[in-house]
Amino acid sequence: MNQDHIIELAREADIDWHQHWVIGKDENLLERFYWLAVAQEREQCAKLCEQQDEENTQYRYDYRRGVLDCADAIRQRGEK
Repeated sequence: MNQDHIIELAREADIDWHQHWVIGKDENLLERFYWLAVAQEREQCAKLCEQQDEENTQYRYDYRRGVLDCADAIRQRGEK
């Protein structure tokens, strides 16, 4: 996650970006930003698992199923 992506998430959470962070009256802004960032990181981790499946087609089915199950488990953490 680079600075531009972090700023984009902050804007999505309704946090204004100028030369520094400006937090408005809504006390939940930082919490929303945090959960957006966590969700983005979780999805990137799940995609890394799926990439392992795509790049290692020579491996046995149980290995490939395992990395896909791992991707599913990572995504499910966001549903709890």
